[in-house]
Amino acid sequence: MTVPGEITGGIDTHRDSHTAAALDSAGRVLGTGQVSATAAGYATLLAWLRAFGTLVLVGIEDTGAYRAGQADPIAAASLTRPSRPRSRCVSNAALYRIVLCRMRWDARTRNYVERRTKDGLSKTEIIRCLKRYAAREIYRILMPRAEVPNGHNLAA
Repeated sequence: MTVPGEITGGIDTHRDSHTAAALDSAGRVLGTGQVSATAAGYATLLAWLRAFGTLVLVGIEDTGAYRAGQADPIAAASLTRPSRPRSRCVSNAALYRIVLCRMRWDARTRNYVERRTKDGLSKTEIIRCLKRYAAREIYRILMPRAEVPNGHNLAA
């Protein structure tokens, strides 16, 4: 089943395999998986991401050399990888937006903010803590090889 709409992909690169996640425009995880770090793996990854909808952005976290072979398939997909400083800035901005939305709409987060405010923390300190929690949550989502519902598994 293809999910309509704009899709963002996230890729965490490693020597032998790359872990990927597909997110909808609201930031909900649509699927996660791993591919081998080969040209065939990259092609599989792009096809898998596109199966969810219109692929508008792919963010790649890398250590440099592990991503070397990825440039051609991603360039062919007309997707660009921001420079490292820009990538970090965009990641920070995304975490900030996640936290702001949760502070407004998520009851658990509102309770956390209330509790930490009573503990004497400033709003800036609370947001910094919540960004760390959000980053850890996203990391846990991206790292394990997950079985994805609706047949959207990404085979290695």
